[in-house]
Amino acid sequence: MNSINEDTVKAREVVAGYNKYNAETVEVLAKYDPVSKCRYYNKISVDPNAGKFVKEFVKISRKEKNISSRQPKKIKPVKVKTIKEKPIKEVKIKQPKPQIIKPPKPITNKPSKPEEFPQNTLISEIYSLHLEGKTNEEISKIVGYEKRIVSTNIYVRQNQLGIYEPKDKTREKIIDLQNKGYTVSKMAEALNIESNTVSYHLRMINNTKSSEQVESEYKEILAAIKRVSKLNQVNYCYSTWINQANCRMKSNLTTPTRNKKCRELVAQGRLIEDKEGTSLRLGIMYRLPK
Repeated sequence: MNSINEDTVKAREVVAGYNKYNAETVEVLAKYDPVSKCRYYNKISVDPNAGKFVKEFVKISRKEKNISSRQPKKIKPVKVKTIKEKPIKEVKIKQPKPQIIKPPKPITNKPSKPEEFPQNTLISEIYSLHLEGKTNEEISKIVGYEKRIVSTNIYVRQNQLGIYEPKDKTREKIIDLQNKGYTVSKMAEALNIESNTVSYHLRMINNTKSSEQVESEYKEILAAIKRVSKLNQVNYCYSTWINQANCRMKSNLTTPTRNKKCRELVAQGRLIEDKEGTSLRLGIMYRLPK
């Protein structure tokens, strides 16, 4: 038996496909050529599926022709680069420098006399003239500074020596208003002075307190923290909760002074600062040690 050519097989598949997708196509004989023995037909109606024949057979045959006409690409040889091995450098590990712990400076006693301060400073010159009995106006003309600067330097040196020479009863009035629960702004308004002046006097008052007074303030703050924590049914207390309106402490400390006392208690180990629980809105979170 003769083997069928592949082109013949493909031609038969095309004819079968055409007959399949043109079953409803109606054609009428138009003419006949006796020389070539070819018949020519005119299509009266076309099968709706005729387009599928074009998609399935005509495009496939075109792709096959294109593929067969293409020449195989020449494969270029790939150059393989040889990697040169670099010598491994020795890494020197730096040893940490030994920490030199400096011993704490010995605590020296504060000067208790004007002569124990350095004498080549402006404040010493002003205070020595003040001890000679000269007025602030006269000292101002001698040193060449304003009267305000002269009076400030005198007050600073007096506070360094633990001396307070009141010209009026401003500080006593401030202490009285503080005991009554006045704030700094209300004190300044009542005494008709600047708020900075009130704050200055309050600092001086705190610096001159005895150790018994300071300890009583510490205990009052700790008691207020414990009371507010228990009231809120928690084991912590924010710094904003410890205020004069909520706690009504006898010491009537200002907010900056109260915060300073809390930091001192933390340094002493009598209060714990919780940095993770600290909030910008509520302030520092404190806990009482167990």
